[in-house]
Amino acid sequence: IAGEGSGDGAAAGAPVAIVLGAAVHADGQPSPWLAHRLDAAAELYTSGRVEAILVSGDNRRAGYDEPTVMRSYLLSRGIPEQAIALDYAGFDTYDTCVRARRIFGIERALLVTQDFHEPRAVAICRSVGVDVEVLEILVLVFFCAAGVVGRDDGRSAGFFTFHGFPISQLT
Repeated sequence: IAGEGSGDGAAAGAPVAIVLGAAVHADGQPSPWLAHRLDAAAELYTSGRVEAILVSGDNRRAGYDEPTVMRSYLLSRGIPEQAIALDYAGFDTYDTCVRARRIFGIERALLVTQDFHEPRAVAICRSVGVDVEVLEILVLVFFCAAGVVGRDDGRSAGFFTFHGFPISQLT
């Protein structure tokens, strides 16, 4: 969750949370990055810190639809459909912030993204007239598992697997 808050952020709120899109898998599931963003937005809504959630992402090619996957995920977490707005043209952070202001009329929001993206996203939103706040930063730790597998032709092939976990799951 990104922006500048008043300390611990426990009481901070805004009319809407803006969830920036990220990759979705071919099976229609959000990537770990995106799932963590959506979980944070769901918590903001259920705790009463926001009244609505704007999900913004890429939908420019057939068979790839970040906003619809995001809505489905939030619905599965108990967020009512009427509390979720979809922006199908959030192709990048700039587009999302501009559209949040010009199309959706958002002046103040809580921005949901990962810590590495937060300074840039906050600067962009503020530059186009959306006052975004930071409550806490969702930090992910990534582990890389490397290994070697045998191939049918007797040669070996290397592989890398990346797994993301919120720090809270590791402690």
